[in-house]
Amino acid sequence: MPVIGLWLFGDTSTTEQMKELAERTLDYAFFCCDGIYNMDIAEAVACANMVGAKHSIPYHMAPGELFSRERAEQFNAENRMLVPAGESFTIE
Repeated sequence: MPVIGLWLFGDTSTTEQMKELAERTLDYAFFCCDGIYNMDIAEAVACANMVGAKHSIPYHMAPGELFSRERAEQFNAENRMLVPAGESFTIE
Protein backbone atom coordinates (compact mmCIF):
# COMPACT_ATOMS: atom_id res chain seq x y z
CA MET A 1 0.00 0.00 0.00
CA PRO A 2 1.50 3.40 -0.95
CA VAL A 3 2.22 6.01 1.71
CA ILE A 4 0.58 9.42 1.20
CA GLY A 5 2.36 12.50 2.53
CA LEU A 6 -0.31 14.78 4.00
CA TRP A 7 0.08 17.93 6.13
CA LEU A 8 -2.68 20.13 7.52
CA PHE A 9 -1.53 23.50 8.76
CA GLY A 10 -3.80 24.82 11.49
CA ASP A 11 -3.96 28.37 12.72
CA THR A 12 -0.33 29.34 12.25
CA SER A 13 2.17 31.62 10.59
CA THR A 14 5.48 30.85 8.92
CA THR A 15 7.75 28.59 10.98
CA GLU A 16 11.31 27.36 10.51
CA GLN A 17 10.05 23.76 10.41
CA MET A 18 8.21 24.41 7.14
CA LYS A 19 11.56 24.38 5.31
CA GLU A 20 12.09 20.81 6.52
CA LEU A 21 8.76 19.69 5.04
CA ALA A 22 10.11 20.22 1.52
CA GLU A 23 12.47 17.31 2.15
CA ARG A 24 9.51 15.03 2.88
CA THR A 25 8.03 15.35 -0.62
CA LEU A 26 4.47 15.83 0.58
CA ASP A 27 1.59 14.90 -1.68
CA TYR A 28 -0.97 17.26 -0.12
CA ALA A 29 -0.62 20.32 2.11
CA PHE A 30 -3.58 22.35 3.38
CA PHE A 31 -3.08 26.02 4.30
CA CYS A 32 -5.33 28.12 6.58
CA CYS A 33 -5.23 31.63 5.16
CA ASP A 34 -7.86 34.02 6.48
CA GLY A 35 -5.27 36.38 7.99
CA ILE A 36 -7.10 36.77 11.29
CA TYR A 37 -5.53 34.24 13.68
CA ASN A 38 -3.25 32.70 11.09
CA MET A 39 -1.38 33.62 7.93
CA ASP A 40 -2.99 35.68 5.21
CA ILE A 41 -3.12 34.54 1.60
CA ALA A 42 0.23 36.09 0.60
CA GLU A 43 2.02 34.39 3.50
CA ALA A 44 0.22 31.11 2.80
CA VAL A 45 1.39 31.24 -0.84
CA ALA A 46 4.98 31.80 0.31
CA CYS A 47 4.69 28.87 2.73
CA ALA A 48 3.12 26.64 0.08
CA ASN A 49 5.97 27.40 -2.30
CA MET A 50 8.50 26.72 0.50
CA VAL A 51 6.89 23.38 1.40
CA GLY A 52 6.56 22.34 -2.25
CA ALA A 53 3.79 19.75 -1.92
CA LYS A 54 2.43 18.16 -5.09
CA HIS A 55 -0.95 19.72 -4.22
CA SER A 56 -1.34 22.89 -2.13
CA ILE A 57 -4.89 23.49 -0.96
CA PRO A 58 -6.09 26.73 0.68
CA TYR A 59 -8.89 26.58 3.23
CA HIS A 60 -10.40 28.70 5.99
CA MET A 61 -10.04 31.69 3.67
CA ALA A 62 -12.53 34.13 5.16
CA PRO A 63 -14.38 34.35 8.49
CA GLY A 64 -17.86 32.86 8.30
CA GLU A 65 -17.37 31.37 4.81
CA LEU A 66 -16.68 27.75 4.00
CA PHE A 67 -15.15 28.73 0.66
CA SER A 68 -14.46 31.99 -1.14
CA ARG A 69 -13.77 31.64 -4.86
CA GLU A 70 -12.42 35.19 -5.01
CA ARG A 71 -9.92 34.59 -2.20
CA ALA A 72 -9.07 31.09 -3.45
CA GLU A 73 -8.06 32.55 -6.81
CA GLN A 74 -5.59 34.80 -4.97
CA PHE A 75 -3.84 31.70 -3.62
CA ASN A 76 -1.54 31.48 -6.62
CA ALA A 77 0.93 28.96 -5.21
CA GLU A 78 2.64 26.42 -7.41
CA ASN A 79 0.58 23.22 -7.62
CA ARG A 80 -2.53 24.98 -6.31
CA MET A 81 -5.59 22.79 -5.93
CA LEU A 82 -8.93 24.45 -5.16
CA VAL A 83 -11.62 22.44 -3.40
CA PRO A 84 -14.90 24.39 -3.02
CA ALA A 85 -17.14 23.64 -0.04
CA GLY A 86 -19.21 20.52 -0.63
CA GLU A 87 -16.81 19.08 -3.22
CA SER A 88 -14.58 16.13 -2.56
CA PHE A 89 -11.53 14.54 -4.11
CA THR A 90 -9.74 11.23 -3.82
CA ILE A 91 -6.32 11.21 -2.23
CA GLU A 92 -4.08 9.09 -4.37
